[in-house]
Formats: sequence, structure tokens, C-alpha cells
Amino acid sequence: MKNCLEMNLRARKLVAKRDFVEAEKLARKNLKISKNPINYYTLALTLATYGFLQNKDSKKQQAQKYYREIIKKFPGTMHAHLAEARIREENYKLKYAIPFYRKAFKSCPTPLNALHIKNARKQLKKSAPKR
Repeated sequence: MKNCLEMNLRARKLVAKRDFVEAEKLARKNLKISKNPINYYTLALTLATYGFLQNKDSKKQQAQKYYREIIKKFPGTMHAHLAEARIREENYKLKYAIPFYRKAFKSCPTPLNALHIKNARKQLKKSAPKR
């Protein structure tokens, strides 16, 4: 079940309220306390969301750094697969992100992971050239 952990609940609530500064502080503090995949994932996802919604490239780059750490340090976790998928999606390689979303779903079949696959497919279909 360890592979199915989601973003830290407190950080998720702060992100939902768009309090990215506090969410990032909390995630960094938790990462200092414990170097487990959920803390890397929470920080990476907080930074990525912050970067995406505020259009801040520096935050996106920081997020990629933490996603790569997840891949390197925790290759067997759902988070490693999600991280790789997000990096590929961020670099406009959606076609190559879908297999990693599938691996994440396989290691942790949650509705959220199924939604990632569905959304990626939908975006890919929209961007396909019309015949």
C-alpha cells in the first residue's frame, strides 16, 4: 500500500486554497524531517502546480529536479512513474507520458491514476491532426 500514498493532506489543502508559499514551506519542512517518497512527491507536485498556475518557469524547473530525485531514489513507487509522466507531459511529449501513467495505475489502481490516463488520452486526441 506504500506505493499508493497521495500528496500530504495539509499541503493539498493549502494548494487547493492557492496558498503555494505556505504549501511549499510545509513540503520542504517535511522533506527535511523524512526523506520518503511522499515528501518528495508533495514538494514536486506543489512546485509544479505553483509553476503551472502562476506561469513561473523557475518553479517548474525545481519541480522537475524533485521528480527526477523520485525516479532515482524510489524507482519502484507509483510516484516515480507519475514523476516521469509529468516530466514528459511538461515537455509536450504526451504520447510518451501515457505508458508511465499506466505503470502508476498498475502499481496503484486508484481513481486518480485512472483519471490521469483518461485526461492524457483526451488531450492527445484533441491535439491529433484532423483528417
